[in-house]
Amino acid sequence: MARGFQYAPGASDEVVHAREATVLKGELPTLAQSKNAVVRETVAGRLDIPIGVMATLAHDRSVDVRCALASNPHVTSSVLEHLAGDRHVEVVLAVLGNASTPMELVSELASHRKPAVRDVAEARLAAPTSPPAPSVPLTTTPDSAPTVATQPAVEASDDSQADIHATAATGETPIAPATNRALPAGAESFEFQDWVPIDAPQAEQAHSYRP
Repeated sequence: MARGFQYAPGASDEVVHAREATVLKGELPTLAQSKNAVVRETVAGRLDIPIGVMATLAHDRSVDVRCALASNPHVTSSVLEHLAGDRHVEVVLAVLGNASTPMELVSELASHRKPAVRDVAEARLAAPTSPPAPSVPLTTTPDSAPTVATQPAVEASDDSQADIHATAATGETPIAPATNRALPAGAESFEFQDWVPIDAPQAEQAHSYRP
């Protein structure tokens, strides 16, 4: 049993090497000519298969190799057209199952002489296409509506609060802010004790003053 396992087609070191991602692209033509059909089938299913190797394996004597090539999404359309004329139904069905197969070729296979091929081709033609990507709505929902950042409330100073309470209690007008202070007549400069309450017209004149 050990000897039989050792010579099994899929148990050789060559098959393991053909499956490795680190295989150099220049090695694939040599692996595609291996006597082991499993090695050639592995090469046929690789996504980095060169075009020249595609053409070679498209004429491979093994049906499994040609099926693997027909199922490869990186195979060119010209190779798929060649495989679509394969005498084995398995290969043609593999072409129909390949997402990269052009729809023009699928339409041609819908009139194939084999009923199994026609059924699969017609089913693919009748299948709905992928729905388009949803468009971005023009209106915004409450979840997506932009939010306005609120600024923290500025706490009034003790002096401001005292003025407010004084106004409410006595009804007198508090001392106007610094921007509304009038310069006493004849004074070249002013001091804090010279500030007096002013009305709105005087405030406009005070704003226009430039000492």
